[in-house]
Amino acid sequence: MMRTCLAIATCVALVAACGGGNEDAPPAASAMTSDLPNVATRDPDAATGLATSIASTTNETGEPLRTGTDALASSETAEPR
Repeated sequence: MMRTCLAIATCVALVAACGGGNEDAPPAASAMTSDLPNVATRDPDAATGLATSIASTTNETGEPLRTGTDALASSETAEPR
């Protein structure tokens, strides 16, 4: 019985020490950084140009492109290329 109480007390202490998760907390600053040019997030033509230049790059040792919370611009009315 004493071992069970000790085990429960240890579990409670560990859970309390962890602090649990805070779902409303903002993401870490490093996750919010982006390598995308600002114009590519606003202009669909610039986004297409960026994607074309990345696809034509043959650098096998480059770092991955960080996008953070950014997204490339798009258009519902522009003609596909």
